[in-house]
Amino acid sequence: MALKLIVLLLVTCAVPLEAADILVNSNFAEGRAHWLGDAQDLDDSSQADLTTGNSSSSGVVINLKTDKWTKICQAFDVRDELLYYSITFKLSADYKIASPSDNLSSRPDFSDIPGMGSSGALQESLWAFFIRGADGNPTGYGNSLHVDASKPSPQTVTGETPVPAVGRAYFLVAFPPGEGSITLLNISLSPDKPNSG
Repeated sequence: MALKLIVLLLVTCAVPLEAADILVNSNFAEGRAHWLGDAQDLDDSSQADLTTGNSSSSGVVINLKTDKWTKICQAFDVRDELLYYSITFKLSADYKIASPSDNLSSRPDFSDIPGMGSSGALQESLWAFFIRGADGNPTGYGNSLHVDASKPSPQTVTGETPVPAVGRAYFLVAFPPGEGSITLLNISLSPDKPNSG
């Protein structure tokens, strides 16, 4: 009996634990459900066009605007001081971010998301993410995301971020003006470091 218990404990401890994602519908299996912002549900033609080889793949599409930033956002409850993010996406063949020399007068404006407001510190040519406290609490963190615009297959950006010491916050990913679209396949936040366990 003791030997069976030891074997069971060894097997249980050897199985890697899944990361505890704190966002809801992070793989977009329910389309835009639980997400705010500019995302649109995939239609049948968009699903069949994914390079995953699975026509029933889940995801949402962000169609870039030529004159303003686009975004996707979700509220969550803060319980940890440090979180790990992972964003998996596929760029359309015509994807192109407008260069700063295009003289865009558009400043990022996220005032429709509580606690966000406008942000003039973003680089025009880079994606960005923010974690901000809800209910007008200005405490927050942000960072630029580097993507490979020449890569047609799905890619993932990952990293870590401190989190404001508030009970409710928003996680927002923002995309600068440009052309084409981004198919988002997964956006997750976890207190667990990727590949740990």
